[in-house]
Amino acid sequence: MCHSKLLQDLFPAPLHLRIHNLVFGDTLTITLASARSGASCPDCQASSNHLHSRYYRTPQDLPCFGVPVKLQLLVRRFRCPKSRCPRRTFAERFPDLVAPYSRVTERLRTFIESIAVMIGAEPGARLLEKVGLRVSPDRILAVIGALPDDPLICPAVIGIDEFAFKRGHTYGTIIVNLENGTPVDVLPDRNADTVAAWLKAHPQVRIVARDRSKDFARAITRGVPEAVQVLDRWHVLKNLREALERQLGSRHNAISELLSGSGMIPPKPKRSRRERESQRTSLERRQERNARIRYLIG
Repeated sequence: MCHSKLLQDLFPAPLHLRIHNLVFGDTLTITLASARSGASCPDCQASSNHLHSRYYRTPQDLPCFGVPVKLQLLVRRFRCPKSRCPRRTFAERFPDLVAPYSRVTERLRTFIESIAVMIGAEPGARLLEKVGLRVSPDRILAVIGALPDDPLICPAVIGIDEFAFKRGHTYGTIIVNLENGTPVDVLPDRNADTVAAWLKAHPQVRIVARDRSKDFARAITRGVPEAVQVLDRWHVLKNLREALERQLGSRHNAISELLSGSGMIPPKPKRSRRERESQRTSLERRQERNARIRYLIG
């Protein structure tokens, strides 16, 4: 196979390159060089063929049939022909192949981005190793961090809740798009002023789901007074459970008598440790109050 056909198979996009050398082995080493006589200055766009020096770049590329590929890109440095240009010399660039100062080719970067977004850093590094690529999880995290942020589009229906940066010490507020279940923003604290300021900046909010926090209720009223405040599903079920427990607890004797009359043994109510401690604290408080009343009366 001729070099031009191999170059076309390896790099389908027109890169204006030629294969300078090719070595087969455990690693496929491809030495590439520009097929053009000169290059343009990236600052003044002046064309130059006045050679200054040469050097090699070795960006990592996708494997070929499971065999690692080592690229050796011969880069020429030219002198800029314009005396007023701030660049005295410049290196030719290959933007379709590899970005300036990058250590990976553009197609490998795109491939790593797809793996990183789908499965993350650690699993992505293990998967890439299976296909012949040794990429550290730290590099994958760097690729994720370099991805451009999507424009913030605030929906009309949001959910607000607090979360712990460090449990018991620092807390923040997360805002979620309830129309598709994706996060919208993260606030550095859970203060009502911070939440209200965020809501004032997004007046398109019409429905806000929240917990039973009075701070969030005040923040929503101040930020978007026309928005409808609803309780989130988890707290609706929690309120229902607590109301049902109170109703059944207040009629515990009647339920026990009814079960005893039918020959059934009433089950003993199961309480959590927190509930038992709360009950004991409440009992001690009542006993202390009763003792204080008896002391004052007598």
